Amino acid sequence: MIVEFEATPTIAAASGRGNADAQSADRVRQARAAVDGVEDRVVEAAERARVALTHRRSYHVLLPGMAVDVPAGQLGALRRLPGVRAVHGVETLHISTVDGGPAQRVRRCGRGGATGQRAADRRSEGLAA
Repeated sequence: MIVEFEATPTIAAASGRGNADAQSADRVRQARAAVDGVEDRVVEAAERARVALTHRRSYHVLLPGMAVDVPAGQLGALRRLPGVRAVHGVETLHISTVDGGPAQRVRRCGRGGATGQRAADRRSEGLAA
């Protein structure tokens, strides 16, 4: 599962000119600290609510959030935690390249809501990742 936080991604704090000055770097550090703070509060709230999540990875730049494993029966409680904007399911697809080359593993994060069930592997021809 990808847990999206109610926070601003750090890229929004970066300078839009493509160069990093001291002020831009400071804004990015502050934005990352804010995302880290939301993550800490979500994890603490999960512990208080007895949501058994296993933290896998943190995200800051484009999407403020974290990847977690959580029992399917606790998805509703996870979605209701303070600081959580959304919970997205992650599905692993196995696809071939357009020229029929070797299969690639692709992870897809869906916005349609997570069921907590692992999707079966799917094979498709003619798709490029």
